[in-house]
Amino acid sequence: MADLVQMIGKTFARLTVTDKAPLYVDGSGRKRLKYRCSCVCGNSLEVLGENLRSGHTTSCGCQQDDNRRKRAKDATGLRFGRLTVTGEAGKYVSPGGKMLRMVAILCDCGNESTATLNSLKCGFAASCGCYRTELAIAAVKHGDARKAKPTREYKTWVNMIGRCENPNVERYPSYGGRGISICKEWRESFEAFLRDMGRKPSPEHSIDRKDVNGNYEPGNCRWATAEVQANNKRNSRAA
Repeated sequence: MADLVQMIGKTFARLTVTDKAPLYVDGSGRKRLKYRCSCVCGNSLEVLGENLRSGHTTSCGCQQDDNRRKRAKDATGLRFGRLTVTGEAGKYVSPGGKMLRMVAILCDCGNESTATLNSLKCGFAASCGCYRTELAIAAVKHGDARKAKPTREYKTWVNMIGRCENPNVERYPSYGGRGISICKEWRESFEAFLRDMGRKPSPEHSIDRKDVNGNYEPGNCRWATAEVQANNKRNSRAA
């Protein structure tokens, strides 16, 4: 009750806590506090308390919509991973003849370059290349690299964290933006993630949550093919 009293009326970015929501029980049976929130746009939603406090959930999704609208007009100032758009850079014609919008970008490390806005939106470019270097070094440190390159499992772990915790990642609204999080043990230890998940059975397998509304945690995750994942999504919608 004390926690509820302290949270009522508090504002977190675009969200204001209005009431307590039913407890969320994760795959391991742990109960976690959820709150009803009102967004500045007028929408209401339920959010895990830990996601409000950590800043993982900052709106009902309207913030990402605002970014998309701004991106269509003027992308200057938008951030994608470590990259900040500093201005327009003309057009680029792809090998297939498609006209793509180019923007000038500044990396957090100080390097300047250009990229297509589409590649930034899709998450194909998140740094000038410095992130890949750091990722390789980190993978070697973790002992999970082959020929000084991160393994598929390590990349899965890094990408999982990105879409749950980084609002600049294009897929964030479907994951962290709606309250999907990673259990503490996996978040803090790649070794624990690999121990529980094991190696990918094949390059065609990727991580899949059995309960698409549940979190990344033991008991709710598996390696699955695209076909299995598609059926899982259809079953979820039917339910």
